[in-house]
Amino acid sequence: MQVVPRPLQKHPARQEFAGFWSRLDAQKAMPPAAAKAADAEQGGPQGAVKAIFRPRARLLLQLGDELIRNEGMAVLELAKNAYDADATRVSLAVNGLGTGAGGTITVEDDGSGMDVETVLGVWMEPGTDYKGERGRRETEKFGRTVLGEKGVGRFAAHKLGDSIELVTRRSGRKEVRVMIDWNAFRDAEYLEDVPISVEEREPEEFAGGRTGTRITIRNLRGAWDRRMLRAVCRSYNSLRSPRDSGDAFRTEFSTDREEWVEGMLSEKDVDGLALFRFECEMAGDRIVRFDYRFEPWPSMSKLEPRRVTESGDFRKAMAMRDADNRPIDLSRHRIGRVRFKGSVFDRDPMVLKLGLQALRKAGEKAGLEEYLDRNGGVRVFRDGMRVHDYGEPGSDWLELGARPEGLPGARIGNGMMLASVHLVGEKSADLKEKTNREGFLENEAYRAFAGAVLYALERVEDQRRIDKAKIREIYGPTPRGEPVISQIAGVKRAVRGVADEKLRGELSASMDRIEKDYASIHATLLRSAGAGLNMGVAVHEMYKIVRELGKILRKKKESTPEWNVSLITRLEGLVKGYELTIMTRAPGTWSARELIEHALFYMESRFKDHGIEIVFEGRDAAKAAKIECSRSHAVTCMMNALDNSVWWLDYAGAPGKKIFITTRREPDGGTTLLIADNGPGFSLPTGVITEPGVTSRPGGMGLGLHIAQEMMVANGGRLYFPEPGECDVPEEFRGGAIVAFAFKGGKQE
Repeated sequence: MQVVPRPLQKHPARQEFAGFWSRLDAQKAMPPAAAKAADAEQGGPQGAVKAIFRPRARLLLQLGDELIRNEGMAVLELAKNAYDADATRVSLAVNGLGTGAGGTITVEDDGSGMDVETVLGVWMEPGTDYKGERGRRETEKFGRTVLGEKGVGRFAAHKLGDSIELVTRRSGRKEVRVMIDWNAFRDAEYLEDVPISVEEREPEEFAGGRTGTRITIRNLRGAWDRRMLRAVCRSYNSLRSPRDSGDAFRTEFSTDREEWVEGMLSEKDVDGLALFRFECEMAGDRIVRFDYRFEPWPSMSKLEPRRVTESGDFRKAMAMRDADNRPIDLSRHRIGRVRFKGSVFDRDPMVLKLGLQALRKAGEKAGLEEYLDRNGGVRVFRDGMRVHDYGEPGSDWLELGARPEGLPGARIGNGMMLASVHLVGEKSADLKEKTNREGFLENEAYRAFAGAVLYALERVEDQRRIDKAKIREIYGPTPRGEPVISQIAGVKRAVRGVADEKLRGELSASMDRIEKDYASIHATLLRSAGAGLNMGVAVHEMYKIVRELGKILRKKKESTPEWNVSLITRLEGLVKGYELTIMTRAPGTWSARELIEHALFYMESRFKDHGIEIVFEGRDAAKAAKIECSRSHAVTCMMNALDNSVWWLDYAGAPGKKIFITTRREPDGGTTLLIADNGPGFSLPTGVITEPGVTSRPGGMGLGLHIAQEMMVANGGRLYFPEPGECDVPEEFRGGAIVAFAFKGGKQE
């Protein structure tokens, strides 16, 4: 059957307004008493009519676009519907991407399904309170706390594609098939103008007593690429907590573009590299369970494992307080017991070197640090199901980044841990999700909840600080802060007065290492800075002379050989470009193409000498992309990456040497410059190669990428090393080095 709206001309509001002007004219001609009587009859003042709200057809499209933030969130909304339907599994299949057919997404579950009455009376009524009516908050079969109460989650399908086919069956009933073309809502004027095809039929898809729902979305919106598919896969797989299996509900993912999701790291892959682990439980105003463990790697043979539980001296810190020393009491709200567990990683380069053997496997795929940057943080689960967007990149719901830094390395940031908070359904009823599915409403209950989690994390930091001090005492990494020779000398004098001979020897050895490290890096930086300063003065003077020579030669162009003019013009451009690169200039807005071509121009002779082909993809897009930065910093960063590529391509000695360059617009309006080569790739973990002095290049000082990173930070951007599957580079470049410079976007054309 087809659900068709009543004829538009019979709509009550349309009928009322059809006679509006004639009634108004008649009332104006009436005596005052008669006009007042007419007003009373019409139920309002003169000229008023009874009207109703008439939703525009595009309202449903706007709900999908504005309430559902991205494709990953849309998929999760559909999967949550399966959970609410008491399904034991929900499968997601994404197929046909990059084939020109538009692609399809299929979400299928084995839940309770719907009959035709439910489809017509509930599913097709936006904003229905069916799941929460009469206080009903638990599912019939498994007693799960329902995740969807707003009646808008179905519009996630529009976020994904232009058409939807829903096939569903309830036990003992016929199968129902619904077809929706979302484009019809865009073209029609009112909701009532869009007919929806609803068919009740004998079971075909759910035959043999099977029940459930299958949603097929076709003609996917937007250009799905490798990065988007991986993001959706990552988001979908995060729906269930890997730390808490909960009841019988599993997620399954498949795609016919398996190469696009190949090599994705999971939490299980990197969890073994954590040095610190914890599990806490909070109830009322106290931490009722605390379990902290320090588990050194086998390479840390001088360190012993350590464990701290809620017994002993730790009991003194179990009463929870906020930053103003006010009590935190979960029992004042319906929050229930809160379980908080996680793994913490030490990202200090010197520490990572100790675990280099363990890091190799992760480094070949993506790199531990890249994984933590993308997945690190604290996620929240209720009855084992993910509450978004806690734990997503950029979500600092505990405001860890706003805390005073304190001692170096004392604080645990989002990018240093994989952690999760677990809540129990009905017991946490005061933590209510926002309509847009971006976390909880920030009410008093939420503030108590977040305060309790933060307090527990700070107690973990207390214990971790003890073990970090032992690591640095024994293995002696160089402090990040700049050492001061006079302070070192003062400490060494104090050490001489230590009575314990063994302790005195260990302290003296540690101070000697600190002094040696300081002297080494200080000398390296002075050499580099001195060379740059002297070269800057020389190039500036040369540029003034060459500029004058260029003027003279151009005036005598008729009597000057063409090649002479070309040579001096190139020399002028080269010296001018280098002057712009090394001189300090105020930030501005630049075309990405201009910056790239500037760097390529300077390196042109080197490319030619080493037989390297440059593949610059998307020149027009790069021209339109605007970047806000210091021009000299941006060009210096690219030249450093290009120089490294030239060196390693030549080192590999393979034929067909190429460098690939492209730009990518980011959702936040910024622009990323990607430089990749078809060389041997990085020989060190990407997490340590930006540290000063770290290099595997013979004769190299190990400062290039470190300086590039500092320049990117100074420009409000970042330098990172994406895995091949995270960026659109041709197949031949995926085994080489890939460097990404992410800049803020300038004013676009």
